[in-house]
Amino acid sequence: MKLLDSRLRGNDSKRIMTSLAQNLDDKRLIVCCGSGGVGKTTTSAALGLHAARKGKRVLVLTVDPAKRLANALGLDQLTDRPQLISIPGKPKGSLHAAQLDVKRTFDGIIERFAPDDETREAIMSNALYEHLSSMIAGSQEYMAMEKLYELAHEDDWDLIVLDTPPARNALDFLDAPQKMVRAITDSILKFVVRPSLKAGQIGERLFGGISKRVIKQFERFGGVQFMHEVFDLVHATVSLMDGFGERAKTVEELLKKDTTAFLIITSPRVAAITDAHRFIEKLDDYGVNLAGCIINRVHPAFAKSSSTLDRLHSEIATSGDEIALAIVDNARRYQTLADVDTHEVKLLNGIVPHVATVPLFAEDVCDVKALKRIAEHITA
Repeated sequence: MKLLDSRLRGNDSKRIMTSLAQNLDDKRLIVCCGSGGVGKTTTSAALGLHAARKGKRVLVLTVDPAKRLANALGLDQLTDRPQLISIPGKPKGSLHAAQLDVKRTFDGIIERFAPDDETREAIMSNALYEHLSSMIAGSQEYMAMEKLYELAHEDDWDLIVLDTPPARNALDFLDAPQKMVRAITDSILKFVVRPSLKAGQIGERLFGGISKRVIKQFERFGGVQFMHEVFDLVHATVSLMDGFGERAKTVEELLKKDTTAFLIITSPRVAAITDAHRFIEKLDDYGVNLAGCIINRVHPAFAKSSSTLDRLHSEIATSGDEIALAIVDNARRYQTLADVDTHEVKLLNGIVPHVATVPLFAEDVCDVKALKRIAEHITA
């Protein structure tokens, strides 16, 4: 945190001269992160829409399995294939959207890393393969990074906006590549099976000592046929382990490029602001480019200060107009919410390079027109 504060104090003049939108102009990847329920997906879509209207070829990729991105764009559903989004008017660029499909992405990894057709077929035809992604911790986040890498190396996009999965206490997706490697190379199956495979001894050595006890436990719950499937699958995937490690390193380099920017999306609620501070510290630890923070659903103020409404309340109270008095009472309560939000926003000002606020709208965001309103506030 001290490093972040120092870096920002040294760039005060630059912060005054540039806006959040200007700070994002030269980026090819924008990663939107934050806890759940703060409007992260709609913000990602709004950023993509803004860039497309300015002339960029944009893809918004969501990792969240929920259909929020599709709903925000006015669609019934999305797939992992980039889908062209209709933008009213005459946009200079284009906007596409896609939703991560873990299974299809996992298939792509196997096809890319398998050393030969025989190994690839052995994995893809294995009865346990379709459950492999759920057997490996952090697979969804890793698949997001894999898909991101694939898309980032295509020439089809000037900008990719990544809507990350909800994470409250940590940026799990940043750890996903290394977690994936550790989950494979340090798993029980590796210690039980891989030494035997490397030595070419799937006999007494495999079923001896601790390995035998572990395997009996597997057989107890899954049966002998289950164990045969496990052995076949692990035997085939051993050759892929180096590929996972290389990919993890490449993904990490991609996230730390100058053309990549991270945005923290939050709301003025106390818990969300607390989470935002944790995200700031985490991003600083990783040494990535934190471009700013967007605070959604901020209550707009009725007056410059609560005292103005207090005076109005006193004046109306003497008139006996109960309806007018009730209206002013509601305004005072709403003003209190706005004052609290303003205080929470100030907690982030000066900590991150840029802070943009989006007011609380009366209606839900469910089409491109509403996304345009959000973009206008973010880029003001």
